[in-house]
Amino acid sequence: MSSGNYYESLGVSETVTAVELQRAYVRMIRQYTNEAHPEEFEFYTKVYKTLKDPERRKQYDLSIQDGGQYQENIEKIQVGFRNEQYNQAMTLIRQTIKNYPDDERMLNLQAQCYFFLDMPSEAEELLLFLVEEYPQNELYLSQLASLYFSQDEFRESAALYKRLVEKDPEENNYSINLSNCFLHLGELDEACQVLENKLRMSTVTVYDFPLLSELYFLTAIKNDQRYHENIISRIESLAENAEDRKKLLQLMIDVAVGLDTDNYLLKELVQTIKKINRNSDAQVSRWIKKVEIEVGPLEEPEADPSPLPRANNQSPPRRQVHTTGDSSEPVRGSVLWAIIFGLVIAFSIEPFLGIVIGIVWYFFAGPIKSVLSCLGCLGAVLFVLAIMLDSCGL
Repeated sequence: MSSGNYYESLGVSETVTAVELQRAYVRMIRQYTNEAHPEEFEFYTKVYKTLKDPERRKQYDLSIQDGGQYQENIEKIQVGFRNEQYNQAMTLIRQTIKNYPDDERMLNLQAQCYFFLDMPSEAEELLLFLVEEYPQNELYLSQLASLYFSQDEFRESAALYKRLVEKDPEENNYSINLSNCFLHLGELDEACQVLENKLRMSTVTVYDFPLLSELYFLTAIKNDQRYHENIISRIESLAENAEDRKKLLQLMIDVAVGLDTDNYLLKELVQTIKKINRNSDAQVSRWIKKVEIEVGPLEEPEADPSPLPRANNQSPPRRQVHTTGDSSEPVRGSVLWAIIFGLVIAFSIEPFLGIVIGIVWYFFAGPIKSVLSCLGCLGAVLFVLAIMLDSCGL
């Protein structure tokens, strides 16, 4: 088995036809069966799948040109993107385009690089060309729609996302992004309708929570209480079994940690999480307790006429809510009071005892206050009872 050139591995030329390619593949897997030679069988299957697909074959042919220089440049450009070295990446892109002026992939990388360099006009020009040349390519349509959205051109972005929804109605993100376009245009009914249309396409499962999550925020913005409560009920119904409940709770917590602690929807969302969990997951229960410490008891929140949800195309807000974890730490006391109590005991009784009392107060003030409060109440009750008995002459 050769791990080098795919054509040489199959014993065919680079101009091989589909029929010749299939014959060569069948010949090789008869010689290297899956049972006797699994590694060889897997390799030749990979070679055949690559070369029989026109797009993948085109990319492979490019990768082996110039002794693999094209593929090496691609990898360097991607490293530049990851390291945010966009100017160096653009220099390499332009050098490569000189040798491959009509290369689709390289033009797309250049469009992305223009976007990262905050050159939206140049990025738009290239993407419009690619969309016109390759109208069936969803990636280019999606990139252009995202570019328009980032430039607040929501009407143009919506038109492209509509095309994407028609091309691939099963993709949730296209519907969510289209809904967000209508949200920014102030067309809230349209924003909700897009999501409802997607939900009506098939049986709703826990994997459709992102759609219901968007509706959760939209109905709050619309101040439509009945619709909002309906969405909460539909979210709760996703927990059909233990596995779905676990997935749903994690998805809901991910949304919750993206909300500011002063957003009234946070309390409502955590209330729903608590209702779904029903103490079935100890880790989730600890997380709920931790949120209650930060935002207060989960009483019914008052309606806020203008809650602001996180748009799908925007960066998530700064996280101010703890993720799941242990919340059993006692409430600590004031350092000042710990010092005062320690000095009083040290001077009046015993220095070492004063140090101990100070340390104990600092680390366990919460439980100590609770105990003292209970003892105080008990003492008051006994005092009142003693007065009553004395007045009765008993």
